Amino acid sequence: MNELQKKILNELQIGLQVVERPFLELSKRLGVDEDVVISEIRSLINDGYIRRVGPIIDATALGMVGTLAAISVPEEELYRVATYINSFDEVSHNYLRVAEGIPYNLWFTVSAKDRDDLDEILDEIRTGINYPLIELPTRRLFKIGVEFRL
Repeated sequence: MNELQKKILNELQIGLQVVERPFLELSKRLGVDEDVVISEIRSLINDGYIRRVGPIIDATALGMVGTLAAISVPEEELYRVATYINSFDEVSHNYLRVAEGIPYNLWFTVSAKDRDDLDEILDEIRTGINYPLIELPTRRLFKIGVEFRL
C-alpha cells in the first residue's frame, strides 16, 4: 500500500461529504486530482483493503426497525444459507462467528420499515433456510467510533 492510499483510507474513515462529487472534495483535501483518488480507491477495492464505499444509515432515526439474528448452520450448508440471506435487500451484514459453547454460527442484521415487515422478512428467511434462527434485538445502543490511523 502506498502513502496516498494510506491517506485515502484515513480520510474515508472520517467520511465523505454528501455532495454531487464527493471524490472531488476528497481530492482537494489530499491535494491530488479526482481521477487519481478514484483510481487509488479502485485499487484498494481490487486488493481487498476496501469492501464497500457507501453510507451508514441510522435506520431508527428514519423510523425503521432492525435486529441482529443468528442461525445454527452446518458447515457444509454455510455458503448456501449465507447466499440466500444475502439475497434480501434488508440484510446489511452477514458473517460467520464461531465461539466455543455457542451453537449459532451465522449472524446477520436486518432492517425494515416496521415491525410487521421485519417479522415477514425473518419468517421468509426461516422458511427458506429451515434452520433454527434466534432474534437478538437491540435493547440499548452503545455506539463507539473507531478510527484506524494508517
